[in-house]
Amino acid sequence: MDCHARMRPLVLAFLLVAGALLYCVCARAEPVAGVAPRPLAVPLRLPVTREVAKNMVAAAWRATGLGTDDDHLEGMLARTHSSALLPEVHVRAARKIDDEIYGPTPADITYSVAYPDRVENLFEARLTWKLDRLVYSNEEPSIERLKLERVDARARIAAHVLAVLSEWQRAWVDLHSLPEDAPASLDATMRMSDAEASLDVVTGGFFSRWRARAPP
Repeated sequence: MDCHARMRPLVLAFLLVAGALLYCVCARAEPVAGVAPRPLAVPLRLPVTREVAKNMVAAAWRATGLGTDDDHLEGMLARTHSSALLPEVHVRAARKIDDEIYGPTPADITYSVAYPDRVENLFEARLTWKLDRLVYSNEEPSIERLKLERVDARARIAAHVLAVLSEWQRAWVDLHSLPEDAPASLDATMRMSDAEASLDVVTGGFFSRWRARAPP
């Protein structure tokens, strides 16, 4: 009897702990009344891929006038070097007149008249080759600085386009993974609209053309 009396409190304590654990598990498994569960079917195929991002950035570079390369600057630099093969031409013309004075008497110059005695026409032409420009031209630092500025501008535009494109895709995922009547669905729609307007302006309309071909 004494042994059963001592075991009875332990059995009761075990049953209470087991019941509490079972209640917690059931409470977590049952959804709260009045709150719709969040769908788990998130689209696995996202619309923005690496190729789409590259094309979007390239379209933004073309729309801003930067282009995707600096071939025209390389051509400009090559022309500054090849121009050393053409000489600089300097032409000068001069006229020399020698006068003698004639008058009533050699000593009287009051009524004297000057007559041209000799006229000389001089012409000079000079050609100068600056062959040092074949190795280095004065315009080279300006062209290199312009290339660096264009690289920096492309980096800023690419970062902006990718940031807005990422925000658009996040809003797209939220919109497709939320119930239509959820308050967050309206926020996702607004974020998508803002991102689409910004991307369409930066890319010169390329985003709208891609969006028409992309999945809804």
